Amino acid sequence: MHISNEEIIMGTDDKREMTNALDQAFPGIKRKLCCRHLKENIIRQTTNIIPKSTKELNDIVNLIFGKGGIALADDSAIFDGKNSGFKDSLITNGHADFLNYYDKHVEAKLLYHVITKFDKMRTNDNTESMNNRLKGLL
Repeated sequence: MHISNEEIIMGTDDKREMTNALDQAFPGIKRKLCCRHLKENIIRQTTNIIPKSTKELNDIVNLIFGKGGIALADDSAIFDGKNSGFKDSLITNGHADFLNYYDKHVEAKLLYHVITKFDKMRTNDNTESMNNRLKGLL
């Protein structure tokens, strides 16, 4: 049985080196971040916009990943509704800088997460050990 690279979905972190290595080794595969990495990336990349210790950042992360959050939308229509409300709340609460980051780096990944229905809130499981093994080859 032959499986084409286009049929493969591989969970990874979002490091440039890993992305480049996978693109070279498996051209055309689909990459997906686990929710843990998505959440960590948001927190790490936005601490200069919203301090990590603030309730605001926790509230934003919960709106994305918490119960009923954007990442748990059942389909793209529900995602669109939740996403629109989320973006409106960012503007209302004075977080235009975070909205810019979200638009550029997060929104498409979340939508892909919802559309593929690949283990809704899949976390790190085997991804980390694969990442570590592949990084050791770089």
